[in-house]
Amino acid sequence: MDIVVDDEPPVRRYARTVLVGNVGTLHGGLELLPEAEPDDGMLDVVAVAPRRLTEWPHVAWRVIRRSKDQDERLHTWRGRRIVVTAAEDCPRQLDGDVIESGRELRCEIEPGVLLIRMPSTDRHS
Repeated sequence: MDIVVDDEPPVRRYARTVLVGNVGTLHGGLELLPEAEPDDGMLDVVAVAPRRLTEWPHVAWRVIRRSKDQDERLHTWRGRRIVVTAAEDCPRQLDGDVIESGRELRCEIEPGVLLIRMPSTDRHS
């Protein structure tokens, strides 16, 4: 995969999965993008890339610990525009729904387009 963040040069990575989002917690409470915030104007990207079955426990342990360590098995980026390009057509999902396979995925933040309601963190008794 080639991953382009904003106007930076492309980064080439082997990846089993690339996830782009602005909310870090997936279904079941799995926090894969710990820095992601729905209202910070940034997209977060993670490339999950264990090359062997024996590397999956290392990846899982890093996710469980919410480690910010970066290596070729699990690497994150942040930006306003993300382009992910694969060498061949790949299965893709959009917000958990399967979409047409393809080689490229373009993601961009459009500030102020979506209204998000969140519970207040300021608790008054």
